[in-house]
Amino acid sequence: METQALSVISNPDVRHDFVMVFDVTDGNPNGDPDNGGEPRQDPIDMRGIVSPGCIKRRIRDSLSLLFDESLYIASGTALDAPQLAALADAEKANGKNKSDIAKSARQLIFERFIDVRLFGAVLTQITKIGNGGQVTGAIQIDTARSVSPIEIRRDGITRCAGATEKAPEKEGLNQNQGAQFRVPYALYTTMGTYSAALAKAQGNPISAEDLEKFWKALALHLELTPSTMRGRMILRDVLVYTHESKFGSARTEDLQAALAIKTEAEAPRSIEDYKIAIADAPKGVTMTRLRDVFA
Repeated sequence: METQALSVISNPDVRHDFVMVFDVTDGNPNGDPDNGGEPRQDPIDMRGIVSPGCIKRRIRDSLSLLFDESLYIASGTALDAPQLAALADAEKANGKNKSDIAKSARQLIFERFIDVRLFGAVLTQITKIGNGGQVTGAIQIDTARSVSPIEIRRDGITRCAGATEKAPEKEGLNQNQGAQFRVPYALYTTMGTYSAALAKAQGNPISAEDLEKFWKALALHLELTPSTMRGRMILRDVLVYTHESKFGSARTEDLQAALAIKTEAEAPRSIEDYKIAIADAPKGVTMTRLRDVFA
């Protein structure tokens, strides 16, 4: 949607911070493979956790679905293949100078993959011949944490089919039973940053079009990547804070504090159990609600 607000939050020459609020009902928003797939949880305060990698994975998938973008990190792909292709193309253009080849190959990776421009990557094959293999993305997203401690439920499930065609006629019940985990309800928040200064310092050719695609993928990423295991996940709000300069016009903690979420419920079960207040943006910062851009 072409709007004035979209052009403001997609300006690649200034800093943008954003606060995201989402919830889950009867689902597992981010299972921990080191803990049997249970929802991630801080063992000290028992609040739920969703990792940055999980959030970025869903945004990547949405970029592919919405815009048919080629992704550097995609399911079933080998990460060295695009690097070797870039190195081969760079060698044709730069002869045998390894430093120039590495620099050119890094730039080709930037140009070919939107997820590298947005989130960065580790380019091990390029590092082998020169500097520049560590690419920090222009957009960084923090770990999401639930506002309240989460409750984890373990539900037994039964499979009616045998595991193999040659399974015994009377296959034991234990082989047909399993479990899945769910959080009855939880409200999560996280914060992210687009750094124009970092993008420029790394020679990252990120554009206004890239940012427009990112904001739309972010706005729709939970709707476009549904899963029975994740239950019902809804993006409740995204507040985008656009600064007047590439270095920022306000402190990150002041922006984070502008969103206040409180509840008096001992066991919240819906968004209605929370009171959400949004303060005015600090001086030198413009706030845009993403849902107003992609209405």
